[in-house]
Amino acid sequence: MTGPEHYRHAENYLAEAAGLTGERARELRELALVHATLAHAAATAMVGATAMVSAGIGDDKGGMRTLASDRQAWRTVASASGDG
Repeated sequence: MTGPEHYRHAENYLAEAAGLTGERARELRELALVHATLAHAAATAMVGATAMVSAGIGDDKGGMRTLASDRQAWRTVASASGDG
């Protein structure tokens, strides 16, 4: 699962939890937290990888294509209306 996919899952779990109370709401909030944490880790890793490639460390061919697709995926998920 990619960082943007984790981000979207976190949003969806929070939206579902908003209409609930009790144990199920708590479980959904915990799932959202896990996915948000993984999305944050993925975004942080992407920033580090971008800096490494920019500095000439690592793969500047396939790595750049991967970074470009990751950046586009983040733009898409971050700009989404949250409708699912």
